[in-house]
Amino acid sequence: MKSESPITCPQSPAVPKAGISARHRSEAEALFAEAKQAISGGNIELGMAVLDQTEALAGPLPQILLTRINALRQARRWPEALRRSRELLNTHPNSTDAHLALGFIHLLQSHWINGWREREWRWQHPGFRNLIPAGIPIWNGAPQPDARLWVRCEQGYGDFLQFCRILPEAAVRVGSVMVTVPPSLQRLAQSSFPQIEFQPEETAPPADTWVSLMSLPDRLQWIPPEEAPPPYLQVNPPLRARHRHPKAPIRRIGWVSAGNPEHFNDRNRSLGPESFGPFRLPASIQAFRVQPDTRLSDNLPFRLRAPEIELNDFSDTARWLETLDLVITVDTSVAHLAGGLGIPVWILLPYAPDWRWGTEGETTRWYRSARLFRQPRPNDWLSVLQSVQESLETLAA
Repeated sequence: MKSESPITCPQSPAVPKAGISARHRSEAEALFAEAKQAISGGNIELGMAVLDQTEALAGPLPQILLTRINALRQARRWPEALRRSRELLNTHPNSTDAHLALGFIHLLQSHWINGWREREWRWQHPGFRNLIPAGIPIWNGAPQPDARLWVRCEQGYGDFLQFCRILPEAAVRVGSVMVTVPPSLQRLAQSSFPQIEFQPEETAPPADTWVSLMSLPDRLQWIPPEEAPPPYLQVNPPLRARHRHPKAPIRRIGWVSAGNPEHFNDRNRSLGPESFGPFRLPASIQAFRVQPDTRLSDNLPFRLRAPEIELNDFSDTARWLETLDLVITVDTSVAHLAGGLGIPVWILLPYAPDWRWGTEGETTRWYRSARLFRQPRPNDWLSVLQSVQESLETLAA
């Protein structure tokens, strides 16, 4: 269960055999491959120029148009990406990828209801259709006071940690709610929402109706409030109570440089050894790992200490975060865990951020304790980390 890609480019050939000569088809396919390689490598303008050449040879094929929309999104050319998505849907109204692209742009611009609706098209993809249980009707959001609702978590850890907050809103419309989650989330989820039943995702529970967690915003017509809510994740028992004064110097931080390498956008969201440049931590600050994967501490320009407790699941990680003054992380599940707990968290964002972080600003409607550090230019982690270092030096004083 991985977070879905905003655009899943089809695997079919870019250029059909009919209507174009073999020579031109071969040339167009080579150009299309060159364009995709340029775009994936961050050279957006070159990729767009080569796409123009491809389209001149092969015509406005959906694969070419989807690749162009993805490039426009990476270049933060939101209005043009929105226009191109609508144009594609005018000619291909059942294009799943075009609907998903449109939904991504709607959500990025806080057009919530339209965005949730378009993102429901993911269920047309085979990987998601395989998750639809047989013989159980899907819940449409209407009150069913005697029904047992099964909520499935079909995407990533961060998606659960961000959207479990709306489970109580679903619970008031049905008789009972049972949520299947990855085992590593079960303890934290149960302590945070004791009124809701959580089971390991291998369970196939008896239920009257079902829905996915990431479909609940669409079913409930939910709009996130402009002011972030109080912390909603709870760890029990806490490892150590937090009594730090807000103006006390920062001494202990958690650090996350990278997320799941299988994530569709990991190349842009994670830091590599070349990202740090002259970055250094103030001498008075100790940095700790907050993930069990020791590989993520390699090649850093500072010492990353091991956690002081064993991290077996998200409940352990939450207890560990409670002992830190600050968490600094790329856009991964730790950002949502810290934010949901109300722990101060700095989130390092690529130039073209995921939809949930919007297009500008240092604050977010999702978490009161979060501060966003955005790349001013594509792949410019040096500027981001310079801002982080300056802010840390101030807080360490």
